[in-house]
Amino acid sequence: MAKTLKLWNGRQSEFSLKRGSSIYIAAFTQKQASELLKKAFGLPEDCTRYNGAEIRNYFNESCWGNSMDHITPTEPCVYGTLLNETTPSRLI
Repeated sequence: MAKTLKLWNGRQSEFSLKRGSSIYIAAFTQKQASELLKKAFGLPEDCTRYNGAEIRNYFNESCWGNSMDHITPTEPCVYGTLLNETTPSRLI
């Protein structure tokens, strides 16, 4: 039986993303979602930012978001709205 990707979205105001935009994550586990976010933003693996608790408390699980309606994830990935853009772009 194939694993199913889980979806999350949450607000983002750091790094090179548009202030107040959302980040969208597709991953098999919450731990993998945390690892993908750290990788997307170039953070070290031992960084406490985007740990499991933060994803659990500040991200909406099972929700991909209206602006992502046209995108169906087929593999683990992270999307976000970059500065000067209006639609989300794939970060990894």
